[in-house]
Amino acid sequence: MSHKNKEEDKRGVSTLVSYVFLIVIVVTLAILVYSWLKPVIPQDTAECPEKITLVISNITCDSDTDKVKIKIKNKGLFNVDGINLKISDDIEKSPSKDLVFDMEQGDMLNAEEPLSKGGFLYFKFGLQPGEEFTIEGDYSGQTSIKRILIQALKIIDGEGILCENAILKEEVENCD
Repeated sequence: MSHKNKEEDKRGVSTLVSYVFLIVIVVTLAILVYSWLKPVIPQDTAECPEKITLVISNITCDSDTDKVKIKIKNKGLFNVDGINLKISDDIEKSPSKDLVFDMEQGDMLNAEEPLSKGGFLYFKFGLQPGEEFTIEGDYSGQTSIKRILIQALKIIDGEGILCENAILKEEVENCD
């Protein structure tokens, strides 16, 4: 009788071992599928808030010195941390030339960032909703300014994000 119990015990152990192997195989397959799909699944990306709106309230040009003053206003609901400003001397072409900002605006700029790298201007404390700011720049590399493009920039998790939903394009008159 004792011989029969040992045989039943062996069958119970072999069934248990087969279940363990089955679980190990399933977990291994799940890990393989996860590692294969992880790069394919899109990751969360930082985006600008929807309600960011910039407007140009005034543009003044001095053709003798090739200087321009552009007054912008934040009419949105969120702070704007910076802008990207491009100009064009052709009404038909999209603005692609960076405006060179005057150095005298240093008190409004974030000191850690380059002053005019790629036409970017960073506000030290952000441009608050309802606040206006006058940008002064030099367009001496252009014959005139016919079009301006201003794109809002937010700093999210330490990274500058250009706001695709906050692009302002405007035609300019009397800036020859």
